[in-house]
Amino acid sequence: MCPDFNPSVIRKMKNHLREIHALLSEKDLSKLYVDPDAVINFLHFAFVPELNFLR
Repeated sequence: MCPDFNPSVIRKMKNHLREIHALLSEKDLSKLYVDPDAVINFLHFAFVPELNFLR
């Protein structure tokens, strides 16, 4: 994680991902587990060009 991240923002993002995952599971649209940390890390590196080594 990037040290300048606000912990409350991270917590809100994780809660949002968990809620979406639970909603999808209840509707039986997805049985896939999504790790909130992995999604947050992906989004951070995808949208911070100087840290994105894939470009």
